[in-house]
Amino acid sequence: MSFKRRKKNIFRKPTLGDKIKKLMIILLIMVFIIGAVFALYKIFTGVFSFNTEDKPKKNIENMEKTKANKNVSNKDLKIKVPKKIVALENMPVNIDKIATLQGGNGKVSFVDKPNFKKAKMYNVEIKGGNNLLGYTKLKIKVNVISIQEALNGTEFLTGNGNRAKFVNGILTVEGTQVANKFFLVPPTYSLGIQGKVYEAYDQLRMEAAKQGLTYFLIQGNRNYYVQRNVFENYKYKFGLEKALFESNPPGAADSQLGDTLELNEANPKFIDKKAGKWLNDNCYKYGFIIRYPKNAEKYTLHRYEPWNIKFVGMKLAKKLYNKGKWKSLEEYYGIPAKSVNL
Repeated sequence: MSFKRRKKNIFRKPTLGDKIKKLMIILLIMVFIIGAVFALYKIFTGVFSFNTEDKPKKNIENMEKTKANKNVSNKDLKIKVPKKIVALENMPVNIDKIATLQGGNGKVSFVDKPNFKKAKMYNVEIKGGNNLLGYTKLKIKVNVISIQEALNGTEFLTGNGNRAKFVNGILTVEGTQVANKFFLVPPTYSLGIQGKVYEAYDQLRMEAAKQGLTYFLIQGNRNYYVQRNVFENYKYKFGLEKALFESNPPGAADSQLGDTLELNEANPKFIDKKAGKWLNDNCYKYGFIIRYPKNAEKYTLHRYEPWNIKFVGMKLAKKLYNKGKWKSLEEYYGIPAKSVNL
């Protein structure tokens, strides 16, 4: 009887309390193992150091230094700006493109950015630097002129700091003529396709022919009055808003300048064809750009036109090609496309 009782006690069924005890022991062991692994990880990655006094102190010092430098002057930093900054009314001034910071890394910006909507002399303050180095500040003058002053021959800077002036009433930025809804071409100005444009186009066609591709001209020069009829027709059919997006008012089209060609078919799906893709990827090699690139609508205020190319010369065309991510003339120069009168 005693043997049976002892055997029964040894092999008795575990109670709920026994199970809880075992579970607690297993959890404690797991917590210990996880803690040990985490400590080793901290030590080997350098986040946790045996020198527990110096490192946290240095981190705190660096954080305090960064906060302190946010508004601290740094005499080693200098801002270089042109002697004269002449801007055009209603055109943005991107000071970070015009001024440069010397003596360290950082960005130049306006302390309080004005809107430059009125033609007058502005006294403004700019700053350059970053939160780590500190900042330097400089007071400058920005002479904002009216469109009429510019048309009379006064040279000015585009929003991105490019030299610009009006030649025969046409915006000319570093030798490149530009027409859009802000900068209109006079009604009396009209050029046929220029010789250098045809020469470049012939070279493009000959190279494309080697790839089995054919290009033909569907639109070259279009004078002010023809453009007016085209725009009015769009407006009658689709309304003003769509007409402004898919066409141009008279004077706003580059086709009036004699440097723009429209090829094969006026259809956004032209890019899906081999000829459209080849033109997009290679036209810059011959000095042409896609005048209204894809994803540039916020700059051009015009729909994407993969068939519309403009001759600007190989140097500028390569920059605008931007390794396949085309930039518009408006984005590159920092010039507006929206007329204040539309």
